[in-house]
Amino acid sequence: MQSIRFILSVLLLLAFGGVSFCLDSGTAHARASQGGGGEPAQPPQEGAPGVFVPMRTMTVPVIRDGRIKGRLSLNIVIEVTPGEDHSPVMVSMRRIEDAFNVELHGLLAQKWPNDATVDLEVARGRLLERARRIAGREVVAGLFFQWVQDRRS
Repeated sequence: MQSIRFILSVLLLLAFGGVSFCLDSGTAHARASQGGGGEPAQPPQEGAPGVFVPMRTMTVPVIRDGRIKGRLSLNIVIEVTPGEDHSPVMVSMRRIEDAFNVELHGLLAQKWPNDATVDLEVARGRLLERARRIAGREVVAGLFFQWVQDRRS
């Protein structure tokens, strides 16, 4: 009986969430069709952040001496330059993920000082360069690690 109540409450929450999403997107559509939505009233101010595009969490094995010694999980966010369209990043996301996977495997195969898994600043710089090469230098402004988890076996 307890589990049925739990399942029903979860279903109700999901249903209300879907209804509110539909209602909200309907009002956004109405504002856009009337010419009052979607476009900012002024150009972005100097120093204003661009669009942030989150990526799926990447988990890469850490291999030392031919054995898996742990896993490194990263949640990466790509910042698009203010005023630029974020569609080149979205369209290239599979290529970016593949390039990041290759780059991370190469970085994790190296021995780092103080028994570190990887130097995150070096990794960030290399991943940023890869993203800029794929999506365009003028489009990609930055790259951030939202969170990093190093799990060792």
